[in-house]
Amino acid sequence: LQYIEQSVHRLERINMNLQDISRCAAGQLIPAWQPVCLSEACRQLCEQAALFAQGQNLRCRLPKKAVIVPSDPYFFDRILLNLLTNAMQACPEGNITVTLKSDAGWVLVAVDDQGPGLPPQRLAAPFEPVYRSQTSCGQLGLYVSHLLAEQLGGSLQAENLPAGGARLVLRLPVRDE
Repeated sequence: LQYIEQSVHRLERINMNLQDISRCAAGQLIPAWQPVCLSEACRQLCEQAALFAQGQNLRCRLPKKAVIVPSDPYFFDRILLNLLTNAMQACPEGNITVTLKSDAGWVLVAVDDQGPGLPPQRLAAPFEPVYRSQTSCGQLGLYVSHLLAEQLGGSLQAENLPAGGARLVLRLPVRDE
């Protein structure tokens, strides 16, 4: 039953990613700007992801003061859920840490994992739209996340950590409402 539940969850993510790609390509997926408390969104999404964790320890590092920026809650949720899903697939055991911080007109959301890191060929183009196999939809999710980050006026970056593992960083501008 657990395998079936995981498979259904994986297929739901693939379906949502394909719908988002199609809507972006058709110009139908545009941000619905509103104030979003990224602190609360990160906390809730980490709690949601922890329900599916099977050997990972999810940590969420948030600033004491709430971080509220104009954004689109659907876009932000999709990006962070895809980054968390990718980290959980890459890191079957160990820590996954989400860190939210402000930095000179930007809000940064970093997702670090203790997996093997990105292979060199993948690190060269981490957001290419590739669907690999029955066991992973992470590459498709990273592509969608990249598209959505750009729609929000931000960016998504990937790097390997010196001690091992990968870091994906979402940068969103702090805009005047």
